[in-house]
Amino acid sequence: MFVSTIQDKDSSTPSNYSIPFVLERSADGERSYDLASRMMQERIIMIDSDFNSQMAHIIKMQLMYLDSRSAQPITLFVSSPGGSVHDGLGIKDVAKNCRSPIKTIVMGYAASMGCYTQSVMGTPGMRLMGADSFIMAHQVSSGTKGLIIDQKIALHHSDRLNELLTKQIAEACGVSYDKFLKDVDRDLWLNAEEALNYGTKGFVDGILVGERNEKGQYKVKRRDGSFDWV
Repeated sequence: MFVSTIQDKDSSTPSNYSIPFVLERSADGERSYDLASRMMQERIIMIDSDFNSQMAHIIKMQLMYLDSRSAQPITLFVSSPGGSVHDGLGIKDVAKNCRSPIKTIVMGYAASMGCYTQSVMGTPGMRLMGADSFIMAHQVSSGTKGLIIDQKIALHHSDRLNELLTKQIAEACGVSYDKFLKDVDRDLWLNAEEALNYGTKGFVDGILVGERNEKGQYKVKRRDGSFDWV
């Protein structure tokens, strides 16, 4: 969910899982990498947890590092239930200031802040989605506590965040603010085809339909029914 205020929330970060190591052999000998570092060499970043301060800290560092090394595209694989709005906006601000294009690929599902990442952070034309994946958009959820006056302030802030995110997603998808606000009055779940054809721009620009080619590009179906490689 979008979480707009400080709130107790169990993290879904897979901290109990060890990151595999891979061994590569070359003329210079053998070298081992943890798999996350190996993916960084391919300019791939995984967003596969809720949005929280720890994951945002890591994602922002990864984006800034990769962008400093090259202007080649950075790929974000997104599979997330959402989470903290402020942490997600921090990632978005870093991504939008990168010279590198941002390719986003939903694998599984991208809900709430994950949906925002997919629709708003991705460079137009490079917002992609697995054929059996889902998008879910909804309004901001507000967790408030404390004095009544502080709860009113928090709710006002949540309302501002809801307007900000709703306007940005609506613009990215090519629908009016009022239509999008109505559509997300309750959880809006869309499959890949529905996400592709939503509004005039869609939540995504293409659906993955084939294996990668020798250049590492994905075969993608566009909303006009054509196919190309991204």
